[in-house]
Amino acid sequence: MVVGERKHNQSAGTVKAYRFRLFLCWMILVIGTILSVVAFRSVRAWERGYLHTDFDVLSASHAAAVANELNRHLDVTNVLAIMPLIAGDGVLDSPISVL
Repeated sequence: MVVGERKHNQSAGTVKAYRFRLFLCWMILVIGTILSVVAFRSVRAWERGYLHTDFDVLSASHAAAVANELNRHLDVTNVLAIMPLIAGDGVLDSPISVL
């Protein structure tokens, strides 16, 4: 039997009810699929934004830590560079700039 075709003992109302139920099943399937795709895309966009922000914060803190460590090493190097000049006769006779 083809969809929508009536048997001899079926009434027109039964066929209409069957068509309506079939239509309702298809609509539920289509609407559910569309809502699933929309929810997936919105959650994916939110998660990407969250991860991007989290990465920016962590990378900024690591960059600050590296910069602080580098400045500390440069300060120690500058002190070590002027120590022989100070330990000599107490006079700075070199054009080294002291920070």
